Amino acid sequence: MVMVLFPSWLWAGGPPAAEISVYDVELDGDGRLVGRVTVGQQAAATGTEVTIARQGKPPVRARCGEDGYFAASGLSGGFLRIQTVSPSGSINQTLCRAWASGTGPPGAPQIISCAGPPAVVRGQSPYDSWGYDTSNPWITAAGLTALIATPIAVTRNDAS
Repeated sequence: MVMVLFPSWLWAGGPPAAEISVYDVELDGDGRLVGRVTVGQQAAATGTEVTIARQGKPPVRARCGEDGYFAASGLSGGFLRIQTVSPSGSINQTLCRAWASGTGPPGAPQIISCAGPPAVVRGQSPYDSWGYDTSNPWITAAGLTALIATPIAVTRNDAS
């Protein structure tokens, strides 16, 4: 089996880092976080499950209503990870700094807007344009082995 390894210097400092955005939001007086989950062109993400994770504390769960809004009580200020899971199982995350009522920076909204899980469109292929899943290293290794071994086998067969 042929293994192809790419040294770290080939990436010229590593692969590009994804941009991470953290949003500010102000909780109401009772420690309640209100948010809205949307997909696509601001369409409400009805029925989306929302999980709010806080360091060292159990997660808080909520579900979006018909208008895409959710509310979660019993929160305090701090860093929150809001994870949305659509009924089809798609996942998306939003990071925010939650501020107690009256302590947030100027302009901090009282409603957090979260991008919902991406919609799955019929006809999307999980494979690349070559027709097979290149994210699986075993399939890629088998393909490379076939590409290398076939010309060798043909050459040896012609020589005899």
